[in-house]
Amino acid sequence: MKKLSILVLGLLMFSCSSDDSNDTQEDSSSAVAFFKANLTNLSVNYIQDNSNSPSHVNQQSIGYSATGSNKSFYYSSNMQPLGLNDYPSLDITLHHMYESTDENAETTNFNTIFSNKPTNFITSSQDFNWTKGVSVTYTDNNDDTYSTLSGSQTGSTITYTSTVAGTNSLTGLQTQTVTGTVACKLYKDNDPSVIINLTAGSFKLVFQEYN
Repeated sequence: MKKLSILVLGLLMFSCSSDDSNDTQEDSSSAVAFFKANLTNLSVNYIQDNSNSPSHVNQQSIGYSATGSNKSFYYSSNMQPLGLNDYPSLDITLHHMYESTDENAETTNFNTIFSNKPTNFITSSQDFNWTKGVSVTYTDNNDDTYSTLSGSQTGSTITYTSTVAGTNSLTGLQTQTVTGTVACKLYKDNDPSVIINLTAGSFKLVFQEYN
């Protein structure tokens, strides 16, 4: 069984976006969050800047798998358009980061949990078996999903260059802002023979505690 909680960084205004790519010249140096990458024949530059109406927003999904009273927590951070559709999008999920029978213990240990982030890409079966690891997911403009969970990641890499603890000013929940680089292979969920190569990926994503 999985349970999740979804949170969005606070914004005041909304706008629509339907293009699968974004202006690659947009500056990410002072961005709240971003995910930039080359996807085979497409370059994407998803950025949440400091304006009230950015082109993209950073959303967090937090939850756990449960067996009896034992819970295994995961943390996902996603860049998606600000508007009616939640795609095209890119996200990174850190799977099975912490196990406990007590939800409150996750809050107590949240910052320590992020001191040991995984660099191994896991498969769907490993996720089912509660293997700690990382995955990347891309949803294209047609709402088709591609994931690292569905195939070999030989040669794929993810590195973390900084991790900064913080607090969500709206909710008071603890956060971790993680920057890094990634290169991986994304397999189409309904046809794994279709592969997208993600190269030159860089990100600044905010992860948040469960409650």
